[in-house]
Amino acid sequence: MSNVVAFNRVPAIANVAWRQRVERPFCARTFSHTFAHLSGMASPDNHNRIGVALLVLRVTVFVVMLMWTIDKFVRPTHAISIYEHFYFLPGLGPAIVYLIGVAEIVLLIGFVFGFAPRLTYGLVLLLHAVSTFSSFHQYLHPFEGPNILFFAAWPMLGACFTLYYLRDLDTRWSVRSRRE
Repeated sequence: MSNVVAFNRVPAIANVAWRQRVERPFCARTFSHTFAHLSGMASPDNHNRIGVALLVLRVTVFVVMLMWTIDKFVRPTHAISIYEHFYFLPGLGPAIVYLIGVAEIVLLIGFVFGFAPRLTYGLVLLLHAVSTFSSFHQYLHPFEGPNILFFAAWPMLGACFTLYYLRDLDTRWSVRSRRE
């Protein structure tokens, strides 16, 4: 009799465990709930929610800009060809590209930490705006080659503008210049 009871309980327990996994997956539910709680996203306070959204924008813009900066060190000839083709700056050597890369790294570190946001956010917005507008020819022919990929610059330009425009509200995980 005890074997029958134990046998009957196993499927019931397995069924409950299976149902819980289907209704709310362990990893996604636990991670999202914990992240929302720790980051303040669960708060009904709009200022807190705006701060989290601006932090996410700042970090994701940083990641994209960092990849383009790292490209200057990994493939300086690629960066040189971009400067010649899009910015009409011929004759740059690898040393100049490395110097530009170092300056961008310094700027991006200040940007991701929220240091002097008027300056760093403004420069990131300016750099990305110049990059976006210098690709104007690709926007006129979106379906030739990889030109359609250039349209991804527009939402990022919007993110850069949003960060600059709302820089006074972007205080989460940031340091501030004493002058501001």
